[in-house]
Amino acid sequence: MDLRQHFHTRGGRAFMGVLMQAVFAAEPGDLSALWAASYIGAAGGVDVLIDTTGRSRS
Repeated sequence: MDLRQHFHTRGGRAFMGVLMQAVFAAEPGDLSALWAASYIGAAGGVDVLIDTTGRSRS
């Protein structure tokens, strides 16, 4: 994913770069923007993917 193509602010690019590394353990250039958006949507949003409170989703 080319962050400059999909995110127009420096803050947006920085956030997505960190998110891609933390959630997917991959560099943004190694992922498709459409696949990442689909994955995030299927999970229920970014908050669900980065939540670290230890709650179970059973």
